[in-house]
Amino acid sequence: MYNSNFKTMIKNAFTFLSLLLVLILQSCETSSIDSPEPQGAYENGFFIINEGPYGNGSGSLTFVDTNFNYVEQNVFQNVNGESLGNVVQSMALSEDNAYIVVNNAHKIVIANRFSMEKLGSIETGLNNPRYMIITNGKAYVSNWGSPFDSTDDFIAVIDLDTNEVIQTIAVSEGPEKMELIGDKIVVAMQGGWGFNNKISIINTSNNTLQTSIDLGYIPNSMIVKDQALYVLSGGIPSWSWTLPESAGQITKIDTDSFTIVDTWDFDTSAHPGFLSFDGTSLLYNLNGNIFKWNGADALPTTPENGLGGYYYGMSAKNNLLFTLDAADFASEGTLKIFYLASNNQIQSIPTGIIPNAVVFN
Repeated sequence: MYNSNFKTMIKNAFTFLSLLLVLILQSCETSSIDSPEPQGAYENGFFIINEGPYGNGSGSLTFVDTNFNYVEQNVFQNVNGESLGNVVQSMALSEDNAYIVVNNAHKIVIANRFSMEKLGSIETGLNNPRYMIITNGKAYVSNWGSPFDSTDDFIAVIDLDTNEVIQTIAVSEGPEKMELIGDKIVVAMQGGWGFNNKISIINTSNNTLQTSIDLGYIPNSMIVKDQALYVLSGGIPSWSWTLPESAGQITKIDTDSFTIVDTWDFDTSAHPGFLSFDGTSLLYNLNGNIFKWNGADALPTTPENGLGGYYYGMSAKNNLLFTLDAADFASEGTLKIFYLASNNQIQSIPTGIIPNAVVFN
């Protein structure tokens, strides 16, 4: 009787321990699934593009973590022991990689977007590259070409499996920033070393220039809102020696037909820039002031209190406004972050030389 009970107790204890071990293993597996390993030091936060001094020296990247508690300058150089080159113009992100466009060096540096470890570079087939859009395994890069030739500007098509330029698409002078809308890429033809007044539509299904649309001179920024593309043109500045000063303009374009729906003109001496979208309203900078607009009524005449400044870059995200002050264009700049619900400044963060954009990781 005693031996039978003892054996039963041992059996029950063994069964309990086995079940406990299974639960522990399942818990570990679930924890592993729910909490993936960090992908790199720069996974959670954003980068600041710093152009660097023009003509000499190198541009750089600044990293800021999501909570604004950690700031690191010269990220790429810290990781790789080498500089990016002159001038760092922009950066595009794929699922895993960062493509850093270095304008004066005529190259694109490729790095892991989470660790910033250099993976390679693209240095053939580019000529003064500016901005990059990624879609369907290909990259489209705007190139200004030679400053002495207004007819050699193009969009380079890059196969991201081989990192080689496989095609070029000729466009008019000064292709700059781009927006991806379906299978179309809209290119702002800012003018490069001259002045242009078009956007060009690239059809990515056959990599051809589908059409161009005339609008205000020097289109400098674009936003998609409510199935419409809003293009902000700065207008010809007063210091132009080739064309008379002209007004800035906002043009609303239907994204299905790519036809102009409406236009709003500024005064002749008003040259706005940095069109942004906070999820509800459009914002832009004009003469050191920030204006907020609903995208339909007349342009506002009263600026937002507390947001003003002569910025070199500006963007909105998650009810925050990120503004970049290049200061004297020779020493470190400043990122100022404002909470748009109250227009209060909540952060001031040092950057590298000539910060021009924030890239959210």
